[in-house]
Amino acid sequence: MNKLTERVLCVGVSGLILFSVAALVQGTKKCYANPVRNRAASRVKPYADSFKEFTNIDEARAWGDKQFAKYKLSSSEKNALTIYTRNAARINGPLRANQGNTNGLPADIRKEVEQIDKSFTKMQTPENIILFRGDDPGYLGPDFENTILNRDGTINKAVFEQVKLRFKGKDRKEYGYISTSLVNGSAFAGRPIITKFKVLDGSKAGYIEPISTFKGQLEVLLPRSSTYTISDMQIAPNNKQIIITALLKR
Repeated sequence: MNKLTERVLCVGVSGLILFSVAALVQGTKKCYANPVRNRAASRVKPYADSFKEFTNIDEARAWGDKQFAKYKLSSSEKNALTIYTRNAARINGPLRANQGNTNGLPADIRKEVEQIDKSFTKMQTPENIILFRGDDPGYLGPDFENTILNRDGTINKAVFEQVKLRFKGKDRKEYGYISTSLVNGSAFAGRPIITKFKVLDGSKAGYIEPISTFKGQLEVLLPRSSTYTISDMQIAPNNKQIIITALLKR
């Protein structure tokens, strides 16, 4: 029953995926030949380039819990990660302001950063995987944050074309840590920018849901000072979100 067979798999490549328990909405579909489990009813989608995307909460959580058990984090590392999830801006703000330089940071924040950095020596992805993040218009910077949305909340297409010219095909560096999720869930429904991170096998990334302050986010944390390449930018079918595809550099 679990043997792999070659058949055509249709996957959503530009649409928004939202869930409310079992609800699922997908956008435009495109078909690729891919090995998938015969009749296995798996809701993990292999893409043509072999990146895995979860669309089912329970399957995503089971996968994440399995990874977390492998990390063997110390109590100090767990505590620092929990503190981060409680108020990420408290740590990321100073890191961004200092372009990743920890010199001059308050002693307590510097200590937490050291422990979080240490945890990444134990946390990595066992396979290529898709992670999601939702952002507000401020992600696009002062040139676009106040003009990218029309009054009705839809994307201003003329401004979007300028955004693509500015960002598509370019690298972006984040001096703070990057909080992502295993699923594109309802928590992102109100965010106008959704980034789909392609994360390569062996990349530093940690599933920290079991020790997160706010449960249910299925959070995967990426290291500070990560760089990623924005390979594609599309407007979602509902015309209210920009879907960014980005490859995380190792």
